[in-house]
Amino acid sequence: MTQKIRDAYDQTAFDVVETSAGVEIPTSTPAVFNYDDECSVTTASGAQQLVERGDFALIAPHPQDGDGRSFHLSSKVYISDTNEFAHLKMTSQHVRVFPKDNEFSRESLRALVEHLESELGVELVLVKQGTETGTET
Repeated sequence: MTQKIRDAYDQTAFDVVETSAGVEIPTSTPAVFNYDDECSVTTASGAQQLVERGDFALIAPHPQDGDGRSFHLSSKVYISDTNEFAHLKMTSQHVRVFPKDNEFSRESLRALVEHLESELGVELVLVKQGTETGTET
């Protein structure tokens, strides 16, 4: 396993926060990656097809196209190799992978990152935590 995947995994977190009203809300901190070169995908449907080429299934994807080459794809993703779930947010600028529970493994992150790099033909470069973050609820 590469150091990049170890570092990316160490940046992720999953927690359940109890609000003052006694309601529990799951929160997740992602691993954030930029593309090392221009993203070859220009539409959300193209990104969706790219992800689904491997042993991954998108569950309730929400694709949005912007102007020109910009897009945003948000979806729960099933990683069949590890029988785990993550949440993927992919745009024309970056990729964020959120764990869906405490059982999210390094192997799942590795499989998804390697698949995206292979399909996109670019390297995903880890963004150091604090540079660009996003907590999902």
